[in-house]
Order: sequence, then structure tokens, then C-alpha cells
Amino acid sequence: MLKLEDKDVQFLNSMNVARLATIDNERNAPHVVPIIYAFDNKNSKFYLTTFKGTKKLRNMQQNKSISIVVDEYSKSAKKGIMFRGRAEVINPNTNEFRHAVKLLTDKLAYYKKNPISPDKSEVISIALISNSKWELPPD
Repeated sequence: MLKLEDKDVQFLNSMNVARLATIDNERNAPHVVPIIYAFDNKNSKFYLTTFKGTKKLRNMQQNKSISIVVDEYSKSAKKGIMFRGRAEVINPNTNEFRHAVKLLTDKLAYYKKNPISPDKSEVISIALISNSKWELPPD
């Protein structure tokens, strides 16, 4: 299990949007989309949802290898972390599913207004394998 420094965990928890790269086996090309997420430092996992039938979901079901980038570019900060990991669809009848839904709902107002429904969406866990990070000096 990948362990992160406290400052990196704080950074991940302060951000809401990341970029998720999956592998499109049909086109032999990366497929990159923005996502909203929750990070669980205890388990070194990202959690996200996606509607059933999306391209990213199909890609993750065919090839579980993914990358996630969380970054910030402003006058005061130019930094980011890239992760490599393995994606899994979480069974809605498990404690992990309930835990992921709680993390997502607690962090993101979107889910308070639009509750996660297993009939419409899948909850995905991303187990982290490795990471690399960068930080440039402020302007």
C-alpha cells in the first residue's frame, strides 16, 4: 500500500477535480477525463463514481490500469501529483461501498444534491501503486 506524506494528503483533500486516464483498447490510445473524487488516506485509495455504460467504465473493466493527476496552477502554486493504480468496481452490498459513498458525500456538495444510486452509477475504487510529484516556485 502506497503511503503519502501529510502535506500530499492535505493537498489531495483540498482539491476536488482530477484527471483520470484509462486505456482505450479499441483505439489503442489513452482516454482522459476530469473527475470529482474523494481520497481515503487510511486505505491509499481514490473513490469516484461514473454512470453505467460510460467510456471510462468500459475501459476500466477491460484494463484496470489507470493514471490520475491532481494538480494546481495559479500565481501562488504550480504543483501536482500523478498516480498509477488499479481500478475496481465496488459491489454495492459491501462496507467499502458505504464507506466510499460517505466519503464522497461528505466531501462533495454535488452528491448531497444528487445522491449516489447503484441503479444509475458505479462506485469505483482506485488502489494506488506508485506516484510522482512536482512543484515549481510561485510567480
